[in-house]
Amino acid sequence: MRDHLSAETSRKHAPPNQANCPVVVLLGNLSTETSPLDVAVREFGWSFECTSSLADLREMSAARNVLAVLFEPLAFGNSCHEALRSVLEAAPKAHPILCHRFSETMLWPELAEAGAFHSLLLPLNIGEVRQSLGFLWAAKQHRSGKGARLHGPAPARRRGNRIRLKHAEKEVQTGM
Repeated sequence: MRDHLSAETSRKHAPPNQANCPVVVLLGNLSTETSPLDVAVREFGWSFECTSSLADLREMSAARNVLAVLFEPLAFGNSCHEALRSVLEAAPKAHPILCHRFSETMLWPELAEAGAFHSLLLPLNIGEVRQSLGFLWAAKQHRSGKGARLHGPAPARRRGNRIRLKHAEKEVQTGM
């Protein structure tokens, strides 16, 4: 049972009175059931909405905190770069997540440099979607200064572990 995207679908997934709540948007029709996506997005405390046009995305971006946009670039009939540029113009603060088929060639370094945040294979795998949302969550935490340091000194070894290792080595050497 496929959930086709429409204005009714968009309203179905929009939580009431959450203008400040970050929203993840599914742009276009990825031929996927949206219920698992909705559940995965809500696990991170965000809302989920669907829209079928860049004009709707632009309006949503002006009124809401659009955190990410999942979209299939070739569904727009443009090149990946043109579709990415259009999404970034419609939702400049959003993190674009490109959805593509395995058979499509993606020049990821160029797309990342142009502003793409992540990519997902179609048909969407809910585990991969959660992983991508986790990357998004970490980026949001890091940007706000709330996240843990990504790189830092390794934790100091406890002296007790070192002593136990020395005793184990002696036991092996002496045959105990």
